[in-house]
Amino acid sequence: MNIALVQFYAYHEEVLAPQIDFLLPDNAVFVAAPANVFRHDYMAPFNTSVQKISFNDKRYERGKIAAIPFRILSIIIKYLQLNKVVKKKKIDLIVFNTINKPFHFILIKCFFRNIDKIHIIHNAQTYVTKEKALSLNSGFFKMNLFISFDVYNYYVNHGAVSFGLNSSLFDWFLPGLTNLALVEQDSGQSVMDDENTITIVVPGSIDNQRRNYEGLFSALETAAPDMQRKTIRMRIILLGKCPDETKNRIAERGLNSVIKTYTEYVPGKEMLRVIKNADAVAFLIDKSIGENCHLYNKYKATGNSVFCLSFGLPCIVSDDFPVDGTLRERAIVYHASHIETVLLDILNGRLSKDYFKKLRGTPLPEVYSPAYQRRHYRECLGLDTEKQDTCHG
Repeated sequence: MNIALVQFYAYHEEVLAPQIDFLLPDNAVFVAAPANVFRHDYMAPFNTSVQKISFNDKRYERGKIAAIPFRILSIIIKYLQLNKVVKKKKIDLIVFNTINKPFHFILIKCFFRNIDKIHIIHNAQTYVTKEKALSLNSGFFKMNLFISFDVYNYYVNHGAVSFGLNSSLFDWFLPGLTNLALVEQDSGQSVMDDENTITIVVPGSIDNQRRNYEGLFSALETAAPDMQRKTIRMRIILLGKCPDETKNRIAERGLNSVIKTYTEYVPGKEMLRVIKNADAVAFLIDKSIGENCHLYNKYKATGNSVFCLSFGLPCIVSDDFPVDGTLRERAIVYHASHIETVLLDILNGRLSKDYFKKLRGTPLPEVYSPAYQRRHYRECLGLDTEKQDTCHG
């Protein structure tokens, strides 16, 4: 089958790459995306396996009224470019990633009315009104897939039903990362081999509106006396490009010895290497970040959940955060923003290296295995003729 994966903006490569892996090698896969997406670590292994439809990289500044006509025109040009390839290559199925503006639906209906279409939903909050939810119906998309079972389950039971939508229009898949070619086995000694050091990673953009970094820094200051006295060592790795202002705050608080930062964008290969060798992932999501805290696992998934489900990692979360049901058995929970209770338990030996290993060894349900998810994704796209009862969780 000729399948086009479409991503109009330069983000969410970590969701795009696993889909390519699921579709190869028995389908002709076309990827339509900005040119710089193909230079991303996640995409590089597929450069010779997919046919590229490269969109212009130019981005127009958000919030500038004068730029709005140019942004809309640039999107229309992308649709014209995609439509040309769809007709020429006789594309059978189009998978749209990250559609988040109403005018996209107008253009999709205009250009691709008679082609089967799949929709990957990253943020279901976009579809909480009846008018917007109706754009997801069977006359528009063949299937709407969430990237989290919890979000899928919540939306179907609290959104789709109330709007009169058929629940069979919705499903989910995990864009698992373990099968990607850039996930390599490390040689030599890893920090995981040091029985006296517990490594906690915080992946993602370093922004206090998205995670409570200030709460982490204050907690480390509280734990500082214990860090000086104890033989158990702890290392926190912030897996994102660290702003100068944040680096200065870390230095001013004397936390450079415990917090590792990156001065540049963290390549996908480095991010996955560090994550899979860590002891736990800290989410740093609590009520201090505002409304976003309550949207997770109801209307949108956090990438940290995907990391934990891909590699079987324990997570450190606030009780403000509605942790994924599957991760609860391997979650270490603290109250509100008081992550210092976890840090002190680590330093005092109550949360040992062996304890983290035990949590990591807790088996995940079979539905999260790479083989199951590959089959599940393909069946939800209608690719496998011998359909098994694997969709809908």
